[in-house]
Amino acid sequence: MKAFEKTAVVALSALALAAPVMADALTAIQPSEPATVAAVEALPYEVVPGTHIPLVLIHAAPALVIAQVSTDVFDFHRNVAIPKGSRLIGKELRKVNERREVVWIGLQIPAASGTLRLDPPLQATMRDGSAGVVDLTPGAPLGAMTSEPFIVPH
Repeated sequence: MKAFEKTAVVALSALALAAPVMADALTAIQPSEPATVAAVEALPYEVVPGTHIPLVLIHAAPALVIAQVSTDVFDFHRNVAIPKGSRLIGKELRKVNERREVVWIGLQIPAASGTLRLDPPLQATMRDGSAGVVDLTPGAPLGAMTSEPFIVPH
């Protein structure tokens, strides 16, 4: 028998031996009932989880941190959910190594009166989306990341 034929015989033998195991593995990972997914359509002016809000820091003290939205934030329907110039009101929770943990607890929209309470609060991030804030000087670029959906009243 040639070397090629021996290799082919060995490969086919291994495949024949592994076939029952592979078949059992395939049936084991297939659920007995098909999975269902409920599609939820985003509402107008809804800010969905994972939305990054670009900010510029205006004021920073441990008890009060204020930042301004630097560009419009759109919803799924291309409506401006959070207009440029809106302000996020927050507070510093703690400092861990080089980063400060800041949470945004309120949103002020220029055309609306009052402050929208954010519950749960939004997490402050650096512009690249990394958690925590390194620079708390006025004019520093920041961000906020949403973890839960919320609707901005207009």
